[in-house]
Amino acid sequence: MNSPHIADSGYNQLRKDVDVILNQLRTLLLRKQQDYGPLNISLAPGGPLNGLRVRMFDKLQRFSHIVETNNDTPNFESLEDTFIDLANYAIIALLVQRGQWEGLPNAKSSSLIGPTDSLSRPRSPEVSTQFHQVVPTERTMVRGRRVGRTRTKSLEQGNGG
Repeated sequence: MNSPHIADSGYNQLRKDVDVILNQLRTLLLRKQQDYGPLNISLAPGGPLNGLRVRMFDKLQRFSHIVETNNDTPNFESLEDTFIDLANYAIIALLVQRGQWEGLPNAKSSSLIGPTDSLSRPRSPEVSTQFHQVVPTERTMVRGRRVGRTRTKSLEQGNGG
């Protein structure tokens, strides 16, 4: 099946614009990871994907709040900064999901979806695996919306008998 034809000049300009943005994303991601290192993701409470989910949720809530309040001049971070952070968190999530993020145990052999993965892999009876579970603790109302707060609970998984 043939893809739709796009005017060459429009497509070429889009390609150039996308390349500029991807280079900006790459530069910022690499610079920030030199400051943070990989463990802020790898050792996040609840696991790396949960840590990324929390960071992305915060950015989306900030974006929503700015749009809902018609705030044209945020105090500390532009909408472009928010979009760049979201894009880079998505890139990190792909690296985690593919087992390519530094600091993950057995990164290449696991799908890194969550604690259930560690339960489905065979292991020796003497091995104990620790993982975290996000547990709802209370519900509050924020601007007419019900918001759940959570805490992270560390669980110890024994040999399973």
